[in-house]
Parts: sequence; C-alpha cells; structure tokens
Amino acid sequence: MATSTIVPVLSTVKGYLDNPNDKAAYLITFFIYNPGGVSNFFEDTNGSLRMIAYEYQQDPLEMATQVEHRLQTIFNRNFPERIVQVSVKHKDIDGYKYGLRFEITSAPTANDTFTPLNLAGSFAIDEDFRISLIYTP
Repeated sequence: MATSTIVPVLSTVKGYLDNPNDKAAYLITFFIYNPGGVSNFFEDTNGSLRMIAYEYQQDPLEMATQVEHRLQTIFNRNFPERIVQVSVKHKDIDGYKYGLRFEITSAPTANDTFTPLNLAGSFAIDEDFRISLIYTP
C-alpha cells in the first residue's frame, strides 16, 4: 500500500501540509489560480485551470472533461493511499458564461463508502476569464 504524501507550501510555520482536508483545499486552489506555462517540468502533474480554459474556451464540454482528467491525476498523485473519484460537470449559464460543478470523493478501498474529500462546489468562468469559486459542504 502506498504511503500518504505531503504537499510543500511556502509557510514559515510548518512548510508542508499532511492533513487530507488541508491538502485537498490547497490542491484545488492551486489548480484554479496557477497561471500555467511557468514551467515545463510540472505542467502535467500540477495543471492549470486557466490554461485548460484558454485552450478549450470554445468547447466547454471538452473543457470539463480535461479539467476532470487533470484533477484526477493531481489527486491520485497526492493521495496514493486512497481511491479518489473526481467528477466535473459543465453548465451553460447564458451562452457566454459557463460553470463547472465538481465533486471530489475518496475511500480507503473501492468497496468502502466514498465520502467528500472536504470538497464539493463549483467554479464559473466568464467571458473575461474571471473565475468564481464556491465551495459547498
């Protein structure tokens, strides 16, 4: 069985996150706010919502698929000791704006009950690429 990973952060208090809820919140926040294109080394493992939104701006349904795939990769990498399921659904708001509803759940094994990894919510991107994020319990 794989052991839990830590997530390094720029904090003078501890320098890393090991609590699953803190890790999950940090990973999704980083994914959303990461401008992307900063480094060729980690683009596949860190990901950037902004880069995906730019690339698939004309096809929000495909963008939702790409976001789901990238988040699945990120969470599998950072939670190797758990089975993680990522679901991202597209919602057209008015033809110019769209939203993505996401839910990230996990369980110790495939036979256990999947529970939210302290994350469920939605983020919306408008025509000026402004990102709105709403977490729900």
